[in-house]
This record gives sequence, structure tokens and C-alpha cells, in this order.
Amino acid sequence: MSGSSPNHVYTVAAQSKELNNIGSLKYLEKVMDDHDGFNFASIVNRFTGKGISWKYYVETRSLPPNAAIINAHLSDLAYPNPKTFTLWNPMPGFKYIRDNPKLMDHLVAETEFYSDLKDGKLPQVSWLIPDFQDSEHPPEPIQQGMWYVTRLINAVMRSPYWKNTAIFLCWDDYGGFYDHVVPPEVDAYGYGPRVPMIVISPYAKQHYISHYTYDLTSVLKFIEDRWHLKNLTARDGRANGMEDCFDFNAPPAAPLVIQVPPGLKSKLDPVHYTYPPTVTLPHEEPLGPRGSQALPYIPPKKVRK
Repeated sequence: MSGSSPNHVYTVAAQSKELNNIGSLKYLEKVMDDHDGFNFASIVNRFTGKGISWKYYVETRSLPPNAAIINAHLSDLAYPNPKTFTLWNPMPGFKYIRDNPKLMDHLVAETEFYSDLKDGKLPQVSWLIPDFQDSEHPPEPIQQGMWYVTRLINAVMRSPYWKNTAIFLCWDDYGGFYDHVVPPEVDAYGYGPRVPMIVISPYAKQHYISHYTYDLTSVLKFIEDRWHLKNLTARDGRANGMEDCFDFNAPPAAPLVIQVPPGLKSKLDPVHYTYPPTVTLPHEEPLGPRGSQALPYIPPKKVRK
């Protein structure tokens, strides 16, 4: 695939049309040439009338005093509002969600995830979206995102929900790193370079590496198969649903809680770093004026045959 925005749309709708990274609702309406924004269905449409509970949790934090100097799109990612469309939150881009207060109530701050676990209110389907600081997006520290995810998974493992939970940990794009494997060409929009996926569940096969081909709609396929829902597009219709990663006949595995070092705090690193070279570069004397004066046009000589 391409940038973050279309990939996040694929995780909820199994398509994104031909858009690339879209950071605001206004720009989305312009690119789509439609004031509705996304004019196609999402998995939320399939939940309607089926009694399937869901929430879209977004990590939030208070705006700092210097927030005004932060790039607008970065500010929306570093200090997001769960009910605002961003590169990583496509839900408000769907008019039927945006204009429905009851559906918008499903877009909540991540703090509610912990309270829902504690109060026995965790929905059947959850999305968890980090802010920029904890996203592992360069130049944010990878270990910062690692501990952020560890806290979330630990919370599930310590809760009664662990016994019947499937967690799919994935990244929204490949980060620009080289991949020697050519992506399969399945349609006009994909696939792109590979991204990691970790399946965590008491019924996940242990020490297992799947060699099936998945994409970001494979989780949708898993949801559709689990609740007998109709697929959204041809992409999720033909996707592998990741069932091979599980053994539901095996005894459930016990939780494996990883201790998080105390006192860790997330911080926002500047996006445009200038990294010093790791090797001292040789000093070169400044060169004088380069180049030469333009030469007059000389027509080619006629060749007599």
C-alpha cells in the first residue's frame, strides 16, 4: 500500500479509493470531491442491527503550552481528539458516523479502554490507536512505543477478558525500509511492502510463524467470519482470515505479563532532526566558481551521402 491514511481506511472499510495521505476532513472532501467524505461502507455498517459492540480508542494527552508551534498535521497526531478526522483516525471521515451522535460516542479516549476493562464494559471489537509519541514513527523512540503497547496488552492479560481475546498487533506501513520480496499484485491498489503482525491470544499457536499471505483487511475478514458478516469489498472477501494462527482446540495459554519499568514517560521528539554523522567526514577546502560560460548553439553539419 502507500501512506498511513489509506491503510487506516483499509482496516475499517477494506478500501480507500485512490487517496493518499489525507490529514484533515476539509482536504478529504476536496480529494473525494464529495462533502460526505468517504462515500462507501465501513465495518460499522455491518455491525448495525447485529448487536455487535465496538469502540475506536485513541490515545490522547493535554496540549502543551508550545502546541501552537507544532505543524498542524503533527499536532493532530501528537495531541489527537478521538472525534476528529486525522491520518490515523478515518472514522469521522464517514458522514453516517460523523452525523450520528450515537456512533460518534464510540470514538473515545484511550483512558476509557482501561476503565472499560476494569468495569466489565469492553466491547466485542476494539481498535487502539496511539498518538504520535508512542507510534514508533520516526524519529520517536521505538522502545517508547514498545512499552506503550506492553501496557495495553498487560491490562488485557490481567483482566477477565484474556480468556476469550484475540489481539492483532500491526503497523500501518512499512516505514520505508527495504524489502527484497516483491509484493503480490492483487488489484490496482496493492499489495505493498510487508509489515509485521503479531497475534496474541490464549489460543494463538505458540512459536508459530504463518506463511500465508495477509493484508490489512485480514483482520476485517476474521471479524466477518467470527460474526457471520458480509464482506465489504472484493479485497476482504478474498483475504485470508488468519484462522491458521489459532488452535481453538488447545488448552488456553496463561497470560504472560511483561513488567514495565516504573516512571516511564512519553515525550515528543522533533520530527525534523539533523543527525550528526557517525563517522568524521574529511575537511574539504571550499572550491572556487564552478562551471563554464554557456557555449553558442552550433548547428550540426550536414552529412552528404
